Amino acid sequence: MDLAPVVAAVQAMRGVGFTVAGTVGAGVGDFRRFDTLGQLMAWLGLTPPEHSGGVSVRRGGIIRAESGLARRALTGGVRRDRMQARVSPKLFARIEALPQAVRDIA
Repeated sequence: MDLAPVVAAVQAMRGVGFTVAGTVGAGVGDFRRFDTLGQLMAWLGLTPPEHSGGVSVRRGGIIRAESGLARRALTGGVRRDRMQARVSPKLFARIEALPQAVRDIA
């Protein structure tokens, strides 16, 4: 599987450079196996599990079962980029060649 398009698309997010995008791409593999973003986030361990029904709501803790390296890379990128939301010239150069649908999501 060619990871170059995946790495390019993941780099469109703020705070995500080549190393983080490569780590996430290699850790996740084929993103198409997840039907929703929530499933991907749960697989990465970024969202807690929930077992609710009727009036009861039971949420669990963060599960660190799957790709810990990809999760740490993503959260590290987010921590570094907590400043004002803007598209820097470096980010613009990275994303200008990507399809519009990818740019809209990022």
